Amino acid sequence: MRRARFLFPILIAALVAVVGVTYYKQRRDLDAQAPRRPAPLPDGIEGQAEDWFWTQSVPGRTVVEIRARRVRQEKDSARLELGGVRLRIFREDGASYDYVESDLAEFSPTEERLYSEGDVTITLGVPSEGEPSRQLVSIKTSGAAFESRTGKATTDRVAEFQFENGEGRSRGATYDPQLRELMLHSEAEVVWRGGARPMKVEAGTLVYKEIDSAVLLGPWSRLTRENSVIDAGSAFAVIENGAIRRLEAKQARGKDELPGRTLFYEADELAVSFAARGLTESARGIGNARIASKTPASETVFTANRIDMDFVEGAAESELEKALGTGKAVIETRPLGGREEAPEAKVLRSEVVELAMRPGGAEIDTVATHTPGEIEFIPTRPGHRRRQLLAERLWIHYGRRNVIQSFRAVTVETATAGPAARTWSDNLLADFSEGSGELQRLEQWDNFRYESGDRKAWAERAVFEQASDRVTLRGQARVTDPGGSTSAALIRLNQTSGQYEAEERVASSRNPEGRADAGGMFNGDGPVLAVADRMRTSDGNRLIVYEGNAVLWQGGNRVKAHRIEIDRDARRLVAHGSVETLLTEAEGGQTSILARALVYTDEDRQALYTGGVRLRRPRLHVDSLELRVILAEPGSASRLERAFADGKVKIVEHSPGRSRTGTGERAIYEVAEERIHLRGGDPRLVDSAKGTTRGEQLTYWAGDDRLLVNGQPEQPAATRLRRRSP
Repeated sequence: MRRARFLFPILIAALVAVVGVTYYKQRRDLDAQAPRRPAPLPDGIEGQAEDWFWTQSVPGRTVVEIRARRVRQEKDSARLELGGVRLRIFREDGASYDYVESDLAEFSPTEERLYSEGDVTITLGVPSEGEPSRQLVSIKTSGAAFESRTGKATTDRVAEFQFENGEGRSRGATYDPQLRELMLHSEAEVVWRGGARPMKVEAGTLVYKEIDSAVLLGPWSRLTRENSVIDAGSAFAVIENGAIRRLEAKQARGKDELPGRTLFYEADELAVSFAARGLTESARGIGNARIASKTPASETVFTANRIDMDFVEGAAESELEKALGTGKAVIETRPLGGREEAPEAKVLRSEVVELAMRPGGAEIDTVATHTPGEIEFIPTRPGHRRRQLLAERLWIHYGRRNVIQSFRAVTVETATAGPAARTWSDNLLADFSEGSGELQRLEQWDNFRYESGDRKAWAERAVFEQASDRVTLRGQARVTDPGGSTSAALIRLNQTSGQYEAEERVASSRNPEGRADAGGMFNGDGPVLAVADRMRTSDGNRLIVYEGNAVLWQGGNRVKAHRIEIDRDARRLVAHGSVETLLTEAEGGQTSILARALVYTDEDRQALYTGGVRLRRPRLHVDSLELRVILAEPGSASRLERAFADGKVKIVEHSPGRSRTGTGERAIYEVAEERIHLRGGDPRLVDSAKGTTRGEQLTYWAGDDRLLVNGQPEQPAATRLRRRSP
């Protein structure tokens, strides 16, 4: 019993020891497993933490998610300082988000605003699942502020960004993820590299609308591609697959520098379409549209209310294929360089003009009007004449260096200055010098008409030659002026001198000059008509020459010869070759005179016939080597007053049953008295009824038996009487 009492305290002590040991061991283990006691917070810091996470949601989706490796909050401040920030701004469909990285940022939950003073990287459109299929838009900036509720980001500092086909920068930028719009505040500069040639875009401000794939530029903009520059006011661009496919600009002005050529263009509104490779497909200018092409030799300017242009892909760049100008379209070409033989300046006007370029896009191939138009040739040096052409339609073909080679027109009217001239025709074709562009030849046909001062002309076809300033009329050609008219199969008219030539079936009518009672071979009673194989005028139609079967007549009076010359100032007529004159008496009957040549002067009414002359009147024939005729004054019974025959004179008088033949070297025939004087060369009169009479001078009267004979002392007059048969 005693022994049990002794063991009991020992057991109690052992149990206490075991429990104590176990307690202390468990206490030690618990102390080891318990978290360490945090270090004291720095002064002024309310709290801090690591791996911080914050999110903002709306029903059905998360809007913003912010993660930070570090976070701390100052005392008496609602703002949090975040380190190693990762911001996700989710788009409405949840399929992608915009991702923001920054080493240090300040977040205000109450203001729902995140701000980073340092560098910030923004990546747009990150897929929520999987890897992106293309390079995403990346923006680098600093001093950026973000609205946690909307995800909108803003900075007023330099922002640089890269995208799949280019890069850009600006001073100040704003990105709105809800609208998916990026705005570059100022000094915006973007380079697109998606095409064959990089395009640099500059603007005062730039707004990229991701949903619409559009870019807005303003208030000024500039697009540059190698040697091409477009300056404009506000502009609008459409993006497809990372490249600009369409551009619309206000108050646009462009310039292309190409080898040997500079192209300028401008319009109040300019719209340009680009191919996938960035080359220009088409362009449209509206309002004061203008294209100017300048080479060392010339400058061509195309203006209209609207110009539509089509381009094709060239060896290195887009090439202009054609352009259509609508509304007051004008194409003006002027020579440059001060060349001595520079061609005229040319101005084409029409409501609608289409221009086609040669392969290469540097030179014009053709120009056509789709409405009535006019082309004007403006002198650039002495000797040129200002010309104007109006037509229902015009087609112009160009040669090298934008020099007009030819043009065609229908329903045409032309006007030429110095001296003024106008023409009309249904069709026209003009040819120009290939080298200088000088007008060489202009042909008009079908219903051709011509006017120059008081001169008019008509023909089936007309050809104008610049070098000689001559117009050639063919086919029923006719020329009229106050002095008369001329018609022929062909007429050549010199516009400078007024001279003209006519050939084939020539017929002319010349109005009389002077008093109506002037008398002479052709009096003032009516026009003088003429026909010939050829006709030529000079000195303002004061000299006229008819050749080949020439016939000149007025009423019953006529002159026929191989060649007839008329000098209207000298009032002289000269005829050569088989001359035949026919004079009709007032009371009937005619006098014809045949000779080799004739000279008639109207001042003294004298006609000199030479080369063997034959005068024929009723009952009287006169043959001589020469014959000078004085025509009677108006009102006389006969057209002849006197005739002077010279050289081998022979005068034959016929009457019923009787004839008288007078011969001598010279004779005078006084028509009114029917008196004949023979002298020289042993004059004699052979009378079939009364015999032969000889003397130094014989005077007798036709129509009666009177005869006066004068003889020389050594050779008295003699008469041999004819004995009548029993």
